[in-house]
Amino acid sequence: MSIMQDVQSRWKQLSRPEQRWLVSESMHAPGAGWRIRCNVIRNLVRGERPWVIAQVLGCSRSTVYRVAEAFLAKGWKGWWTAAKTMVIPRWTRDML
Repeated sequence: MSIMQDVQSRWKQLSRPEQRWLVSESMHAPGAGWRIRCNVIRNLVRGERPWVIAQVLGCSRSTVYRVAEAFLAKGWKGWWTAAKTMVIPRWTRDML
């Protein structure tokens, strides 16, 4: 199976409220990184190809595959906590 089909089957295992929450996060999340990750999953579920998603979202194709593989391995709960702990600020107030 392709990565797109794997993500689609994993998506079907989520409950309806979890699916709605993830769609909402893809549009309204405060952090751009988290919003892009949610959009990657959302677009894979909709049937978009990884290279198209990468072009539209402005990220690399390997990022699309990494996000998809993390979603498949951990589901959104483990993936969400890992994403929150891995955020490293690119700048601080000292740099301004």
